[in-house]
Amino acid sequence: MTKLILTRLGSTLVSLFLATIIVFMIMQASPSDPITLLLKTPGQRAIDKDVLEHKIEVLREESGLNDPPIVQYVNWLKRVARFDLGKSLLTGEPVRSAIARTLPNSVKLAIFSTLVQFSLAVFLGALSALKSDQLADQVIRFFCIFLKSIPFFAICIVTLTFFSSTLHLYAINTDASFKRMLLPGILVGVTLTPNLIRLVRVSILDELSKTYVLDALSKGYGKWKIVSYPLRNAMLPILTAISISFAANIGGMVVTESIFVWPGIGHYGLDAVMKLDYFAVQGYILIVVTFVLLINFFTDILYGLYNPRIRRGGFE
Repeated sequence: MTKLILTRLGSTLVSLFLATIIVFMIMQASPSDPITLLLKTPGQRAIDKDVLEHKIEVLREESGLNDPPIVQYVNWLKRVARFDLGKSLLTGEPVRSAIARTLPNSVKLAIFSTLVQFSLAVFLGALSALKSDQLADQVIRFFCIFLKSIPFFAICIVTLTFFSSTLHLYAINTDASFKRMLLPGILVGVTLTPNLIRLVRVSILDELSKTYVLDALSKGYGKWKIVSYPLRNAMLPILTAISISFAANIGGMVVTESIFVWPGIGHYGLDAVMKLDYFAVQGYILIVVTFVLLINFFTDILYGLYNPRIRRGGFE
């Protein structure tokens, strides 16, 4: 198990290092730099053009933006190691403070929606497998097709309009209370279930055809009574899908958080991109990538705890 942890930790650190390079290169490829963006705001346009250009050049030199890219990268990496992600060009607030305020809200929403997704998918997937080709199975499959056929943003807008304007049950504000989390959390969880339902269904059907299940059925055990055993053996691919979904929910809820005005990191990142807030965008991308890598790392460790063959380093 120690070997597995060290191996996965090493690959995670290498991936994180490569991610910092990619993030830095993306920001270097932007059409401008933070100093120019900061000074060429509407409030600064009244300054004489020559004076403004001179001021930009002086500040670029002082900030190290005229240094070679490799030097800029090393200096930026040193600041990142101290969790210094710079300050917002618009508000002056440290990016790490904004992330510390918004990231927990996204994590709470992601955990809640993932629990909804897992619970609903396991129940409906198991029901669909046990009632294969029967009415219940056909209804569940139609439900999955229906959800996959409608754009997610359209579902969000219709749901929000119905619950806020028609029923007056959902308040549109920046509060991060559990009451406001219920609607977007359930909505995200339900809309993400189709792929997981199909995965659970296929995995259980595959297990139900194996000898140990057929032997139990021949002894008079009902399918519902023994379904926990096939489900347990099918848990690895389900765990993979859940971990990917949870990681995607952390930084990928941009649409949900924006429509429902949820004060999470996705909403913060979208706002930073729209306003060309250089350091906020850079910090947002880096934190989301780091969080996804950490989730993948812990998922690999759970694999080892769950499956002894992985813990021994192979699938023999």
